[in-house]
Order: sequence, then structure tokens, then C-alpha cells
Amino acid sequence: ELAHAERRLSAQAAGATASAMETLARVRLAQATTARYASDYPLAERLLLALIGQAGSRGTEAHVTLEAEALLHEVLSFTGRLPEALARDPELIARVERARGAEDDLTHRLLNGYGHRLQMQGHLEAAEETFARLARLREERYGRAHPLTLHSLDGLARVRRDRGALAEAEALLSEVHGMRAQLLGPAHDETLAALNELGVVVSRQGRRDEAIELFSRALALKLETLGPEHQATLTGRYNLAREIMFAGRLDEARPVFAELLAVEQRTLGVDNPGTLMTHMTLGELALRLGELDEALRLLDEALALAEASLSGRPELGVLLTFRGETLLALQHAEEARAQFERALELLSATVGPEHPRTRGVMALLATLP
Repeated sequence: ELAHAERRLSAQAAGATASAMETLARVRLAQATTARYASDYPLAERLLLALIGQAGSRGTEAHVTLEAEALLHEVLSFTGRLPEALARDPELIARVERARGAEDDLTHRLLNGYGHRLQMQGHLEAAEETFARLARLREERYGRAHPLTLHSLDGLARVRRDRGALAEAEALLSEVHGMRAQLLGPAHDETLAALNELGVVVSRQGRRDEAIELFSRALALKLETLGPEHQATLTGRYNLAREIMFAGRLDEARPVFAELLAVEQRTLGVDNPGTLMTHMTLGELALRLGELDEALRLLDEALALAEASLSGRPELGVLLTFRGETLLALQHAEEARAQFERALELLSATVGPEHPRTRGVMALLATLP
């Protein structure tokens, strides 16, 4: 339908009014948006660059141009070019704020993306400031209990989690979860996301049994509302099994992961990112048990599948790190070095040199002779 509209409007373009040209630009923006949500990022990027390149005919501050630039930042992020998007963010946010105001939805969307990119690159103080500002703007416009405000508070809590302010993060997440449960219901996906994140924060404070209880509650609600093979339910099973592993109950966690992997390979595919995370975690569990040959076998299997589907993504860097640790434990230091160096290059490019995972790989490399 979008392609048909574009052809009809393009045929009229020679004698088109400014209004018709604006409509054509919006159709092309809708095409790019559709491509982005279909994960066809190369097509989305081509369409957006063409739209931005035509900005001279309507002005660089025109709404369509600004929306196209904002969407391009999302595409850059999803294709592993976080530093490029991050470098462009402040200037674009300033332009949008001048043209549309601090209270505008596009300004808020850009601030949200900027906060996430800062967080992913390890710039946690700047990320916290960005999310705090966004939460204030949305609270002023919508009130504290509005879903958009709660979304910003959730982002703020996750940054505080990452910088180690766990008590602050827990208090904020408890508030977000409680208000979402009232507004949206206890089984809504956003309510369950807050409950899951609360489990993560509680776990990081060493309260493993309490975290397992929170993950169990979330999983029970997902099973009841979505069924046993929905992707969100499978993620819930993964989170609970991983927490059981972190609690040191390795023999209990192993069959849960093995069963989960079989279900994910059947329903999602062997090279789905979620499936690969479970495959990788089984390798991590074997490493924790000291079963080094089994760990290497599982990680090699996961790596062979991940090379294509996780190419350019930080998850591949995590997998390479675990494989390097296994090789190091097997006393294959030079092979381990090659894995760590590749992981460092990938993580530096995708999440930045200050990210905890990147620093962790640097520390592992520093231990090698």
C-alpha cells in the first residue's frame, strides 16, 4: 500500500504542491519505519538517507526531516554503530528542541534513545542525567503515574543499577512495578519487565533466594497468560534458571537449561539470539562445574551458529570471552589471547571502551604473560 501511494504521488511530483510533496515525504518515512520494524535495516537506512538528502527542498528543520534523522539514529544503533549515533545525538536533540520544544514527543524519543546509547557505551553519569531530565519532562506533561513517565523512570533505575546504586534502583523499580500493576495489570508485559528487573537488582545485592522468588512470580504469570512456548515465557525460564545457577545450584540449573535449549531450537531456531544465549550459558555452566572439554564443545557449537546471526553484536563478544576463559583454563594461552583480542575489538566498537564487559576483557588480557 505504501509503495502504491509513493508511485501515485511521485507521478504527480512534477506539478505537485508543497502539501503533496510533504505527503510523499511522509509516505517514504512510513516505508522506512516499516523497514526498521521488519529489521530490514539496510533498506531503512537507504530510504532515510534519501529523505535527509532531499531536506533542501523543505528545510533541515522540517518535521519530516527531523523525524527521518531520529529514525536513522535508531537504525545506526541496531546495526552496531553506537558511537556514530552517539556523536550525532546532542546536535540533533538541540535542533529538535529548538524547532518543536522540550515537551514534544520527538524530543522525548531522542532523549530516551540518547540515554540508552550513553548507558550502552558506559557513560553512566551522563545517561543518568539524561533519563532524569526525561522523567521530569514527562512527569510535568503527563503526571508520575503515566506509562511514558514510568518508562523513563524504569530507564533511570536501570542506569542506577549499572553504576552500582542498587538500593536506589530497587526503590525506583518497586515504585514502577507497583504503579504498572495498578495501571496495566500484574500480567502486562511492561509490569513483568519491571518485576524481572527488580529480580536482577535484588540478585546483585546477594539476595539470591528473594531474586529466585521474583523470577518465579514473573514466570508463573507468563505461563498463565502466554503459554509455555511464547518467547517471553522462554525468556522468563532463562532468567530463573540463570539465577538458580548464580545461587550455586548448578546441578539443578543444568537440566532446566538443557530442556529450554531444546524448546528454543524447535520453536525459535538454532541461530535465534535467545537460543544462542541459552546455548552459551550451558557452556558457561559447564565451565563453572570445571567440565572444561564439555564447556569448549558447547561454546564451539554456539560460536559456529553465532558468527552469522550475532555478527557485529556485543553478545558475540560475550561468547568469545567465555570461550577464551575456557581455553585459558585448559592452558591454551595463545588461543585464549586471540579470543580475548577479538572480543575486545568487538565490544569496544559496539558498547565502548568504558563498558564493564569491555573492561572485563581488558583485565583478562592483562593476566596473560
